Amino acid sequence: MKKAMVLGLVLALTGAISGMAMAMPMDTQPPVFTVMAGGEALPSTVGLNRWNGAMVKRADTLEALAAEGGALPYVALGTEITFDFGGATPDSMEMTGYVLNRDGTQKYWLDDPRSEVTPVFENGAGTFQFTGNFLTLLSSDSADYGQGQSMQGFKLTCNWGENQCEYAFMLRTDAGVWSGDSEAGGKVSPGTPVRVTGTILDASMNTIQIRAEDGRVLTFSTAEADTSKCDGLTVGSGVDVFYTGEIVGENTSSATVTALIQ
Repeated sequence: MKKAMVLGLVLALTGAISGMAMAMPMDTQPPVFTVMAGGEALPSTVGLNRWNGAMVKRADTLEALAAEGGALPYVALGTEITFDFGGATPDSMEMTGYVLNRDGTQKYWLDDPRSEVTPVFENGAGTFQFTGNFLTLLSSDSADYGQGQSMQGFKLTCNWGENQCEYAFMLRTDAGVWSGDSEAGGKVSPGTPVRVTGTILDASMNTIQIRAEDGRVLTFSTAEADTSKCDGLTVGSGVDVFYTGEIVGENTSSATVTALIQ
């Protein structure tokens, strides 16, 4: 009698567990990710952050992708990049870009080395114009300014209900920052940048004046400069001004400021 009761209980539990398993979604993997640039597929991978109630410990996605080896496609600055999830739409997403070493590690370790990207996502597909990364202008190695010598990567964090994953993709490009639409005569600010360090004497919306370390007083237009790595640009604080072109004495009219960093 007892054996029959135990057997019945085991069968009942087995049936209940089986029913629960059947009720769970069969496909527990992130949606398939495809990313294209200029009609060519870019290498990509995916890593789980939080999936099916579990936190996942894993390798960095960009480092893992670099470890796979293989040639990276060249993508010119100003190219439109598109991506999709096989028809699926995440609840939310966040994309960031990085300048990389050949092994997929970050090339520059600033307080925040990320470059935020805001894609447009409509009808199941995302698009953004690849404008480059101003951190490429920090290199003092002239070899980094050759065509296709800048290795860059992107991380796209997506939330799917309670689940979260991170897609990553990589490409080769040029050092510089895209400053306009190619069809409208936009340009790239290439070339080896020059850095001048100084103390801020005055700063307005589109102009900054500094006293350089050599004593010169220099005034720059900052209308096209990347200031995302600045901390207020307050008078009396230090700043690194990166520019292309040249400065003659205190005449900065032939210099184009690409970035300010504090």
